[in-house]
Amino acid sequence: MFKRKKGAGQSAFLPNFGLSFSPFWKAQDPPGEKRIVLPDVTWQQYMTLLDEMGLERTTRLTYLRHKLEMMNPMPEHERCRKLIDSLVLVLGDELRSPITAIAPVLLLSPDYHFGAEPDACYYVQTQPPAGVPTKPDELAKGGRPAELHLPPDPVPDILVEVAITKSLLNKFPAYAQLGIPEIWYYFTKQGEDVLKGDLFIYQLRGQEYIEANRSAVFPCLPAERVLLFLEHSDSMGLPKSLVVLREWIQRHC
Repeated sequence: MFKRKKGAGQSAFLPNFGLSFSPFWKAQDPPGEKRIVLPDVTWQQYMTLLDEMGLERTTRLTYLRHKLEMMNPMPEHERCRKLIDSLVLVLGDELRSPITAIAPVLLLSPDYHFGAEPDACYYVQTQPPAGVPTKPDELAKGGRPAELHLPPDPVPDILVEVAITKSLLNKFPAYAQLGIPEIWYYFTKQGEDVLKGDLFIYQLRGQEYIEANRSAVFPCLPAERVLLFLEHSDSMGLPKSLVVLREWIQRHC
């Protein structure tokens, strides 16, 4: 139904909006986290666009009830994600708790007209779905993030989102409908030191998220300890900050 335009770097349906998004999603080093929302986009168009944007895309897409947000992450965005990932994996190692980390990841829920690309998902207490690639070399095959289909796949225990500019779409009600129990939301304003932002831990209570001081999955971990690790990684360097983190976990967890 939707024919792909080859070599144009442009979607078969985006020209209908009178805009060209090739520079938007092809930029390798964008000056800032740009966001734009397109209205009246069908689920089928969203799925087609994921395929059309192909292997080179850096743009992340969020689809929520016929609205499509496009965002170009800054390099600092990925730096924050990797640091938080290091913290979670060190926690799992010290606590002898097997953790399955999935990043990059694409969440798809056609039943709720919702698709998103959070920075990472972690299975700690829940068994991860069979067949979902988790290792970087496996994720690289095909050039696409690992896909979680919710339902029927089990929901992750922790979902991580890093934001240097706030999303124009409120994804939290959709995450609540999917039953994701805990969200780590790291926010820093564009132009500020990316490692001196704020971390908010949200836990699902009924059908809404309540801010919490510490993780329910890792009860010994307060939000401020995550921020301290980010600060240490900048001031001490990553190797030393990981040593300090391990020592803290051994004393407090």
